[in-house]
Amino acid sequence: MITPHEDQNPAHPAVKLQMLLTHVRNKLKRSERQEERTRQDVNERQRDVACKSRIERRRRIGTATTESLRPNEDQAAAGDRSDADQN
Repeated sequence: MITPHEDQNPAHPAVKLQMLLTHVRNKLKRSERQEERTRQDVNERQRDVACKSRIERRRRIGTATTESLRPNEDQAAAGDRSDADQN
């Protein structure tokens, strides 16, 4: 409730305005900090995903290379028979 004294004090509205501006500035700063943290989180997660993707790709390449170096069962069986024929 506003007292009659406050109505007559011309400085009072200026103080209220200053308090409001300070509050708005602080709220804006908090919002900007939150946005920055959100951007940092997104960037960090993107780096994590990219890293995991590279690791998975290397695993697939390594598995494919290892499998291509191993003879398949038909080739191994044919090789065993040719060894037996030579002895």
